[in-house]
Amino acid sequence: MIVNTNLKYELKKLLSITRNFEFLTGVNKKFIHKHFYLYTKAQYSENSQLKTEKRPWNVLFFGTDDFALESLRKLESSYRSKKLISSLEIVCSYKGDENGIIKFSKEHKIKLHSWPVNFSLSNFDIGVVVSFGHLIPPWIINEFPLGMINVHASLLPRWRGAAPIIYSLMNGDAQTGVTIMKIMPKKFDVGDILAQKIVDIHPNETQPELYDKTNDV
Repeated sequence: MIVNTNLKYELKKLLSITRNFEFLTGVNKKFIHKHFYLYTKAQYSENSQLKTEKRPWNVLFFGTDDFALESLRKLESSYRSKKLISSLEIVCSYKGDENGIIKFSKEHKIKLHSWPVNFSLSNFDIGVVVSFGHLIPPWIINEFPLGMINVHASLLPRWRGAAPIIYSLMNGDAQTGVTIMKIMPKKFDVGDILAQKIVDIHPNETQPELYDKTNDV
């Protein structure tokens, strides 16, 4: 493992990765530049450094419900352009006949995998998790040279875990939001925060209304 302690190098490297969250999540550049936080103690292996410089990237998307669908749409759009994504595949844990993620994968001819993972991850550069509902095992996280990021519908660390929108309403929060974070092993929604955007909660706002607002971020 190579640890680079040069501050300017680390800032430049992390900024390069963070700027590409627009294609990963649909979050616009103005939001990213205003709200992301840089962490300067990153550690890179030789392989990870090479993968960071390499584009387009091979992306594996983990998502299950309709909240994940908007991020998947943005990924698919970037995949079509081939500028930042060279390949895109999906892991979905839904066990029914069909949902929005499965339907989207069929319509756009994106390869779909069921959960748990039982295929090689060696060709992927980064994992993107949005409303997946399962704790990702350490061995999967470690397979991605660029790691994994998670899009979560709250202002972490508040309301980790499932149903953050419902908890925000039940507890009378005046604000919630969307967080982009690095995934760490063995814990739900715990890791370096890369970006956050605040969403105001209006009086008498319903769960579907707040769901739509956070999904549009």
